[in-house]
This record gives sequence, structure tokens and C-alpha cells, in this order.
Amino acid sequence: MAATKLTLLVDKKIIERTKRYTKHHHTTISRLVSRLLERLTHADTEELPPAVVRLVGVLPKEASLDEHHTRLRDKYKL
Repeated sequence: MAATKLTLLVDKKIIERTKRYTKHHHTTISRLVSRLLERLTHADTEELPPAVVRLVGVLPKEASLDEHHTRLRDKYKL
């Protein structure tokens, strides 16, 4: 794979957190960004895993995540 240099403007705090993350995960910012861009650009063309396909349409379109969390808290008395 031929690599090309890319210059990005990113908030300083994000860069600091990213450097800690990449050090902890033994990778580089370049690799991290490359993997992210690879996933984003192929997201529309990749097939969904069978488990995800089975879940598509389970919830109604008007379902609210906040309402779901409230129901779970009530159900489990959290």
C-alpha cells in the first residue's frame, strides 16, 4: 500500500488523549486514523453480520433511547 502524507487540524486536547490511547494500545495515530477511514469508507459497501441483520427492524422507528433506559431502570429498580 502506498502511503500519502496528510495534515489535519485537531484540537490539542484530542491529540493529547489520542497519544495516550495509541501508546496504551501499541499503535500510532497514523494507523488509528487509517483504520478509522478504512471502516468509514467501506461501511456502506460491507454486508452486515447475520446477528445484526436479524435485529434490523426490531424496534419501531419512533423508539427513544431515553425511554428505553427509563423502562430498564424501572424494571430492574435501578
